[in-house]
Amino acid sequence: AAGARTLMVERAAWPRYKACGGGIPLRAERMLAFPIDGVTEASVSRIEVSAGGATAFAKRSPRGPFARMVMRDRFDALLAEHAERAGAELRTETPVRGIEIDGRVRIRADGFEAEAETLICADGAHSPVGRMAGLGEGIAECAAWEVELRGRPRERGIAGATALIDFGYEPRGYAWLFPKAGRLSVGIVLPRERAGDMKALVERYRARLGLADADVAIARATAPALLSWGGDAAQVLPAQHHPRDRHRGLARLDHRRPGLAVAAIGMSASHLRVAILKASGAENLQRLADQWLSANISTEVVSMDLAAGDSGRGEGLHLLIVYTDERRVRRA
Repeated sequence: AAGARTLMVERAAWPRYKACGGGIPLRAERMLAFPIDGVTEASVSRIEVSAGGATAFAKRSPRGPFARMVMRDRFDALLAEHAERAGAELRTETPVRGIEIDGRVRIRADGFEAEAETLICADGAHSPVGRMAGLGEGIAECAAWEVELRGRPRERGIAGATALIDFGYEPRGYAWLFPKAGRLSVGIVLPRERAGDMKALVERYRARLGLADADVAIARATAPALLSWGGDAAQVLPAQHHPRDRHRGLARLDHRRPGLAVAAIGMSASHLRVAILKASGAENLQRLADQWLSANISTEVVSMDLAAGDSGRGEGLHLLIVYTDERRVRRA
């Protein structure tokens, strides 16, 4: 709020790299009161979606770019710069060690304490501060691994202005490739119990994309994480899901229940929704697509594509891509 005294407490020294795909939907960009052109590495207007490499589907946005690609060190520094211009104070290299809540909120760090009426836990998906405050109980834990590869998309056989998303990882999760200026961000997010598999799965994904020989500039992981109520889990950035399925957090395939639709949205932009459905037969597939639309889409559908495929295990895995008009409520 205007006039509020604000302190931003950051545990790391800035600038710092963060393992993150770095996709900023236009919806999030429009929330900012300043341009981000200076830190935009690329704009994405086309998406290729696959399920374990067995099913592929490509779609170009009819309205132009739906996301900007950034490197988090430069993007986060820009956000902090504008916050400081507005009067906020930034304190770096100050990891919070404890919290006391008694009408007001007090934080304790090494040699530092602060008190305020309101505390916003925006310290990433794992949010140790959120856990200290008792938030996030029962929410799914996850971990991520990302590599930054040197090279431009077209030089490596990747279509320009294109983001790649690969679903179908058990029990839930997805891999991605996001284009940057002179780099390709390739990563994966999985439940914490599969954190030990992440590196091998990213290497396999790179090989499938023809990027096994690409030079690695950075390789970084995020620790097994508890999804918090701020930042990524605030549903501003691409990895999103329906609120009623919040405890799952990642796109999930339930192989014990054939014929049921995936319960989570795998990726969302301001007007783009993607889901994986599992069904056998055209009639069951259409029924599940209708059920998913009814449960997850409240705005008007502009266009819809349903790509049939097979997982290679005798189960039908299908991709549903929906473009919506966020300004209009969907008619029943």
